[in-house]
Amino acid sequence: MPTSEHKFSIEELLTALIRDKGIHEGFWALNVEFSATGATVKPQDNPARTLPGLIVSMNSATLIPAASAAAGAVDAAVVNPARAWRAQNRFAPKGSRQGRFSRPSFSPRIRKTGTLS
Repeated sequence: MPTSEHKFSIEELLTALIRDKGIHEGFWALNVEFSATGATVKPQDNPARTLPGLIVSMNSATLIPAASAAAGAVDAAVVNPARAWRAQNRFAPKGSRQGRFSRPSFSPRIRKTGTLS
């Protein structure tokens, strides 16, 4: 049965964002932007009374490069290591299979008779 909520730690959230963005190196941290606005609020226990209050909203979350010693920083090389063949061929176009780990592409030869060999 599916659950109605899923709770993530900051490290789990960072790992998911790093993998989603395809980041494979460096230390990364999460920067959260908040907005705060003053307002008057009525307490639930006494709706006739008005008190000063504060409304806080979260506007965005940003992945930022961090120093390796920063508290809460996650190493992208550990949580999202690069594939071996792509790391060996970093100058090859993305999606290409050039280099040491390449596989030959299938290219059938057509005989003069018109059949595949």
